[in-house]
Amino acid sequence: MKYIIIIAVIIVLSTSAVAWERLYGRYEYTEYCFDMARLTDGNYILVGKSYYLDIDPHPCYAYVVKITPDGNEIWSRTYGEGGITNCNAVEPLPYGGFVITGDTESDFGSPGPDRDIYLMRCDSDGDSLWVKTYGTEFDDEGLALAVTNDGGFIIAGSTDSTTLADGCYYAIRTDSLGDTLWSKKYIYGHSGYPHFIVATSDSCFAIGGILNDSGWKGLLFKIDLSGTPLWDKRYGEPDRKCHLRDAVIRQEGGFALTGYHTVSIFDTSRIYFAITNSEGDLTESCMFLGAYGNSIVESDDGGFLLAARSNFGARCPDFYILNTDAMGDSLWAVMYHYDDTIVFRDDVANKILATDDNGYLIGGYSSYYDTWTRVTYSDFYIIKIDSLGNSVIDNIDEHYSTPRNVCISAYPNPFNSAVSIISPTNARVEIFDVKGRSVAQINGGEQVWKPEASVGSGIYLVRATVGEQEITKRVVYLK
Repeated sequence: MKYIIIIAVIIVLSTSAVAWERLYGRYEYTEYCFDMARLTDGNYILVGKSYYLDIDPHPCYAYVVKITPDGNEIWSRTYGEGGITNCNAVEPLPYGGFVITGDTESDFGSPGPDRDIYLMRCDSDGDSLWVKTYGTEFDDEGLALAVTNDGGFIIAGSTDSTTLADGCYYAIRTDSLGDTLWSKKYIYGHSGYPHFIVATSDSCFAIGGILNDSGWKGLLFKIDLSGTPLWDKRYGEPDRKCHLRDAVIRQEGGFALTGYHTVSIFDTSRIYFAITNSEGDLTESCMFLGAYGNSIVESDDGGFLLAARSNFGARCPDFYILNTDAMGDSLWAVMYHYDDTIVFRDDVANKILATDDNGYLIGGYSSYYDTWTRVTYSDFYIIKIDSLGNSVIDNIDEHYSTPRNVCISAYPNPFNSAVSIISPTNARVEIFDVKGRSVAQINGGEQVWKPEASVGSGIYLVRATVGEQEITKRVVYLK
C-alpha cells in the first residue's frame, strides 16, 4: 500500500513535458554520443566522435551538435581533421560558449602515434577560440572536465607514462586560456582511469572511476585546487568487479554514485547505486536489475534518475531509465529503443540532464549491424521524457508494473545446486519438468531456486507470466 501511495502522489504533483526522440549524424558516418550540456542560451550541446568506415585506417573526428530544447538541430561541427580525435566531455561556460576535452593524434598536436589530451574553447556557434594540447611522450586521454571558480579548468584523464600496464589517473589544471598551472599523476593500486570529476561545495573536486587493486574496484578521491589528494575511498565487494561511472553532489551533502557491480563469478553485472557522506563513506548501497549505470541526476524531491544500459528484455541493450527515492528505493523504470524493425540494434544511454520544464534529456547512441555490408553504423540518439518517464515515442518498454516485454534470465546455466532466476517483480514464476509437471513456484524479481532432494538431474522449463504475457526459459540441472 505504501508503494501505491508514493506513486499516486508523484503522478498528482508532476507536470508533463513535451517528449520527443531524434537521431543526429552524417550519412555513411558512424557517431557515438558520450556527453551533453545545457548552455546559457537554453540550448544543448551534444559531443562524441564520428568516423568514416570506408577508409582504412578510419579517420575519426570530434563531433559536436547543438540542438534546441525541442530537439531541432542548430548546427553540427567536426574538429581534429587529419587524424584520430575523440571528444569525451563538455562543460558549458557561464559567459557563453563551451569547452570540450578528449584525446587526439591529429593536427591539434605533434604528429606521431601517441595520443595527447586536448582542451578546446568554442563560442556558442561552435567556432574554435583556442585549442591546447597536453600530455607525455606516451598515450594520454582527457576523460572528464570541470570548470574552476576562477574561470579555469581541470581535466581528469589517464596516462600510460608509468610502469603500470593500463595507465593511471592523470589531472591537469589550467587557467581560463588553457595554459597549464599544474599536472599530476595519481597512482592507486596497479592501474586505473576516471569517468567523472565533480566540483564540491568547498572549491575542491572529486574524481571517480575504476582501479585494479588486487581486483577491479570503484574509486573516488578528492583533491584540492593545488591537486593535493585529501582522501580516497574504494567500493565493491570482495572477488567482484565494481566500476564507478558518474556521481552527483546531493542536496543534503555527500555523493550519489552509479556504475556497475558484478554479482557472480560469471561477471553478471548489475546497476550499482550508492550514497555516501562528504568524505566518501558509504551510508547506503544497492544494486538494480540492468547492466551498467552510466549517468545520474538528482530530482527536485531529493530522489535520483539513473541512465543505464539494460542487459535483459526482448532487445538489448536499450536505454534504461530508473527512478529512485532519496534512499535508493526504486519507484519506476522504463526502457526505450529507437526501432523495433531492426533486430540487431543497440541503444546505449550515456548521459541524463534535468530540463527546465520538469523533464529530462537522455543522450547516447543507437547503433545497428547492417547484415548486407557487414558494417555497424551508429548515430547520436537523444530522447526527451517527462518527470515520470513518459514519452510520445512508440518504442517504449513500459514501467515494470505493466511491462511490454516479459523477460527472464537464469545463471549459472547449467547449474548443480542452485540457479538465480531474474524476472519482472510482479511476475508469476513456475518451474516444470519436461513432462509438464510443476516442481516449484517462486516469486518474481531476482530469486534463487534450490531444487529439493527429490528433484533429479535434467532439463527444466522456467515460465514467467504477467497478465496475458508469458515467456519460458530452459535451465539444465546437473546433480
